[in-house]
Amino acid sequence: MNRLKYNNNNWHERDNHIFFDEEPHIYTHDRLGKMDSWTEIIASYFAPFDKERVASFVAQRRGCSPEELIAEWEHQTHLGTKLHANIENYLLSLPHDESDVFWQFKNFITEHPMVPYRTEWTIYDEESRVAGTIDSLDFHVCNLMLDWKRSKNLIDQDGNVIRDSYNHTMGLGVLSHLPDCSYYHYAMQQSGYRYILKKNYGIEIEACWLAVFHPTLLNYKLIRLPYLEEEVKAVLAERAARFR
Repeated sequence: MNRLKYNNNNWHERDNHIFFDEEPHIYTHDRLGKMDSWTEIIASYFAPFDKERVASFVAQRRGCSPEELIAEWEHQTHLGTKLHANIENYLLSLPHDESDVFWQFKNFITEHPMVPYRTEWTIYDEESRVAGTIDSLDFHVCNLMLDWKRSKNLIDQDGNVIRDSYNHTMGLGVLSHLPDCSYYHYAMQQSGYRYILKKNYGIEIEACWLAVFHPTLLNYKLIRLPYLEEEVKAVLAERAARFR
């Protein structure tokens, strides 16, 4: 498949009704107006990250200032955004930068050849007025959803997936049984997209995966995420109730 054409070839009629402004991260429906970001909704079910307090605590142990640590976190976030953009450009056969950990992505794509169906696909649910953007759908062997992560918070030093939260903190409300960690944040994010695709687009996803890249890893890591369908239904029901 011509990489430049697969997004157009698989265009959905619903795409005509949603607009995503990337810089302020705002989704707008042509009839319903502003829609809430699924990622931000999930974040609201977990305690806010107290950047200044955590930076002060960690900086003492590392022997640096909190400001230096926060600057480093922001730099790592920038590198993650940059890698994400370069992967997208690669999949679209556009110019891209292969520095940093892009070699890990190249290893992944060599060992797991992809036939992309859509990338950076904005989807939505009218009933709950929720929208989000899928990194990649791949229909090579079966219907797979992929999310690219440049993160060290998913794999421990022994190569195991981190499924527990720091200090055993948990989610809030209908997600109070889920550990407050990256693994479950991303599982909820992907599960929401999977549910919306089935409900509104008639697309069945067989599995959701994270492809993890980071300089601390010897190579990429693949993490299969659980489908938290009941949790997604509970969150969306709470959102939908606001509009009845």
